[in-house]
Amino acid sequence: MTSDPSVMYALSDRVTAFDTDGRLLFGSQNCISRLNLEDDLNLAAAHTHQWPLFESVMYNRRGRIGIRLGVGDDCIVVDAYPLSKEAAKGVICWLRSPDDRDDLKELNEQLKSIIDASYDGLWLCDHRANILTISKSFERKHGMKAETLIGRNMRDLVAEGLLDRSVTLEVLEKRRMVTRVQTSWDGRRILTTGNPVLDENGEIVMVVCNDRDLGHLGRYHEEIMAKNEISVRFQDQLINQQVAEITQQDIIYRSSAMQRLIDKAIMAANADSNVLIAGPSGSGKEKIADLIHNSSARCERAMIRVNCGAIPENLFESEFFGHDPGAFTGARKEGKAGLVELAHQSTLFLDEVAEIPLLVQVKLLRFLDDGTFFRVGSTKGRRLDVRIVAATNRNLEKMVSEGLFREDLFYRLRVIPLRIPGLKDRREDIPVLINHFIERFSEKFDRQVTLSMEAMDLLQAYTFPGNVRELIHLCEQIVVMGSSEVIRASDLPAYVRESQNNLTAQKTIGHAPNPSIPLCNWDLKQRLYTFEKELIREALDHFPNQKTLAAALGIDPATVTRKLQKFHLSRSRQNQ
Repeated sequence: MTSDPSVMYALSDRVTAFDTDGRLLFGSQNCISRLNLEDDLNLAAAHTHQWPLFESVMYNRRGRIGIRLGVGDDCIVVDAYPLSKEAAKGVICWLRSPDDRDDLKELNEQLKSIIDASYDGLWLCDHRANILTISKSFERKHGMKAETLIGRNMRDLVAEGLLDRSVTLEVLEKRRMVTRVQTSWDGRRILTTGNPVLDENGEIVMVVCNDRDLGHLGRYHEEIMAKNEISVRFQDQLINQQVAEITQQDIIYRSSAMQRLIDKAIMAANADSNVLIAGPSGSGKEKIADLIHNSSARCERAMIRVNCGAIPENLFESEFFGHDPGAFTGARKEGKAGLVELAHQSTLFLDEVAEIPLLVQVKLLRFLDDGTFFRVGSTKGRRLDVRIVAATNRNLEKMVSEGLFREDLFYRLRVIPLRIPGLKDRREDIPVLINHFIERFSEKFDRQVTLSMEAMDLLQAYTFPGNVRELIHLCEQIVVMGSSEVIRASDLPAYVRESQNNLTAQKTIGHAPNPSIPLCNWDLKQRLYTFEKELIREALDHFPNQKTLAAALGIDPATVTRKLQKFHLSRSRQNQ
């Protein structure tokens, strides 16, 4: 290599080289100025802290891109490559131009857009567990803004109770992928997977995590994660399968009564026995039927659904069992397969089974006995493999005693009996159902609606005679018709408020309702969350700035800022 200035300064403005001691071998005046080498033309002396990175390039004989060198208030980005592949002879450097940095900025923006497009919450941490970036989905699901989290350490978030534990810290400790079920600050259960990103030397440079709100899946994920030391990848497959099977049912619950029902339904799914689901109208009997079918070996075929109350009595037999060509006036010339045939090797769901006429009950019983049936107008028996799941909101035992339903068919259907309790018997499910559907309709109608503590208490005290169906329609009405972002007790329909007045009147005259049924939400975390949010909301109206607000609440201004982000509160919203 030559050090003749006339040659050195004539070379590219962006290429320079140094020997093993950091002395300049060649480079233009522009390179020398940009690297701040005017004093002694020695990169090791000018950039002492970064020089080991260049040494690793020479002695490991592997290139390294994106080395950042501080020069005054500026930052120079350099890509370094070994001068020789056989021995450590020096390093050749490529200085990136400002246009390169613009290209990198554009690339970073594209990558951020990809991260923000993810349905799951995503976040990236460096090798010290400091948060580098988070996705929009993470912000939305957790109610926390990126500016309050980026740069913070995961250990601090755990210490503050925003998470019960950190997957990122476990990845850094175990140096492998980790999947855990975490609990967030508002009590939601979150399935989180962390993956390490390694450099060419096998060292962790970054941890990428994604999470998904498990919501109503309850303890099933804990049970799966508690299995004996199966490989991590196999555990993930089991979890994903369980999530796919149960999440699609949209069964939202917290009560032990519903937990027991879910347990029984999944046990029933493992056999082909007939199931009879009883429960009041609107309680979700079809959801339980879906759960049984989709958790069974028959799930690859679609479940055939029949609303027995919607079929005219004179068409029952032909709809159920089909008919041959010309079997009766108006019959199809090519004949027609019945619902029973369509359910071959699958599940036949008979909703409102009590509405089946007695004549058809006889033929259905015969089919249940040996799996054989006859189309209308045919003398040829057909054999099928069908599982029956029936549902009713009527008292079939009473109908049997009154001669309105065949006793033998009743017992053939009720091999496995399941009963769904009405909402009045599982009031602890009401808050989670309301929160779920308020959030769903808020997203659907592009609104931000929350319930005040008084409104939630009033709704939980309401009896919901229409059960979950009525609750869903009420939540949609609240979101669509609400005049502000916060729904208060006075905004609820009159019949809901009057229901509370009736309960209060009963207490006054000494006829209190059943004390075993709470008239408010006893969930401590949710009550504390709602109380804290309402307290801060009211304080915003009374104190003009962050400093006085923090003093009144007895916390520091930084904590006030975090809590305003946590509860989606701002002074501008308060003053609208």
